Amino acid sequence: LMDATASKKSVTVQVAGKKYTQQQCFLKAIELDTRMRDSCHAWYLLGRTLFGTETITMQGKTYTDIQCYTRSLEMEPLNSGAWYSIGYMMEEGRPVVINGTSYTTRQCHLKAIQINAVCFEAWFHLGNELCKEDGQTAFISGKSYTGQQCFIKSLEINPEQSDTFFCLGKTLEITLPMSGGFGGGGGGRAPTAVVNGTSFTERQCYIKALEIDQNKTDTWFSLGYSLVDDRETAMVKGARYTKKECYIKAVTINPQHCDAWCMIGKMMSPGETVTIGGRSFDNKASLIMALMSAPQHGDAWMSLGYLLSNGETARLFGRQYTKDQCLTMAQQCW
Repeated sequence: LMDATASKKSVTVQVAGKKYTQQQCFLKAIELDTRMRDSCHAWYLLGRTLFGTETITMQGKTYTDIQCYTRSLEMEPLNSGAWYSIGYMMEEGRPVVINGTSYTTRQCHLKAIQINAVCFEAWFHLGNELCKEDGQTAFISGKSYTGQQCFIKSLEINPEQSDTFFCLGKTLEITLPMSGGFGGGGGGRAPTAVVNGTSFTERQCYIKALEIDQNKTDTWFSLGYSLVDDRETAMVKGARYTKKECYIKAVTINPQHCDAWCMIGKMMSPGETVTIGGRSFDNKASLIMALMSAPQHGDAWMSLGYLLSNGETARLFGRQYTKDQCLTMAQQCW
């Protein structure tokens, strides 16, 4: 049952005529370990069964995932999995106390790496922490690492990580003059990162990420944004995609992706339509979809305002908006 996921919580095993779920197995292990020496791993695995705000109650006390990981580390502080898990789940700016010592998110990931240098998950999450602020580094085994270098280290250990390639691509993102895109074509040399001897540009990172997992809406959006215009294409698993087709893939996966809807609306010519999810959308309808998902999307309001002719309106949120009202809304959003 250790590999059961949130969608498999009904899976049970029968022992001595009684059925146990995955969580109940871990709870039983903790209950039987009266010396509290051998249940540290059960606490860790119990924490992994909890998702979001879920809790578990044992002997009248309620535990969150973080509290389960804390219990595990109080008994066995050399569990690298528990360290990176607790670091990942911690709320921003709220340290956790383990055996009397306070740890930040970054310190939890560093502990995981110090215990297990090939804990690729910890390298990935540490990279994300470092990338939240420009110029941040972490000192590990006598070497300083940037966020980008942490992503590279994670991928050197496990190269089949879609999210890590995506994040590595974001560290290579640059604005290309007059292109409206990032890190791909146009003039100038795009920056690269080397993973296991292979050099990747920003765009190549997104392509690699999608080759691993094509169901990543933000990666499709970023790949589209890296293309200069619809004359340029990117090949993913043998199929070529234009800039607009990348955005269409993004909203097909996630119909609430406001930025992708906005870009689709801005790119479409008058009278042009696209079919998404069995429905036809023109540029006006695409911009309306962006605003339905994000009413404070200034770029979508401005683009809709420029699109409307004098006297024409767009219906949103139960009312009609004129050209000038859309432009006013854009200014208010910014």
